[in-house]
Amino acid sequence: MIYRIPHKPTDKTNLKRTVFEPPKFGIECMFIKMSRTKGIKVYETKKEALFARKLQMKAARNKLAPQVLSTIYKCHFDFHCDDKWGAFYHNQKYAYFFVTEVVEILKKISYPVAECLQKKLWNLGIHTYDVHPKNVGRIGERLVMVDFGRESISDDKEIADCN
Repeated sequence: MIYRIPHKPTDKTNLKRTVFEPPKFGIECMFIKMSRTKGIKVYETKKEALFARKLQMKAARNKLAPQVLSTIYKCHFDFHCDDKWGAFYHNQKYAYFFVTEVVEILKKISYPVAECLQKKLWNLGIHTYDVHPKNVGRIGERLVMVDFGRESISDDKEIADCN
């Protein structure tokens, strides 16, 4: 199944649903909110998407991440971004994405709260040092991690396990 992502957030010609807001960029992933409850995480390679999806599903089973709502899909991807964090998406013919639950991203997080979330993730074997406000969200009263890309994970064994 191949999906086409629009050139601009307001271009609805290639999507059945309205994009609610401009994409958010990280080092490895672009997040596009598609509705109040669902969004897509777009990755440059299938390997990156599979890695992040696997870890997010593991954390979600323990209520430490948003739910993963789909498998990996391949899509035409001709989005051009001048944002320094989105530079790796230039001139990509295809990208890979999965659907995930939307969360409210925090504006700030205290060190003790971040450390607590980090310890819970470490206890699951997800060794991340990247717990900061842009990577932490809220589902109701529960805090969740939203970034499970390779740049956020520090354990070589875990990376090898996802290959």
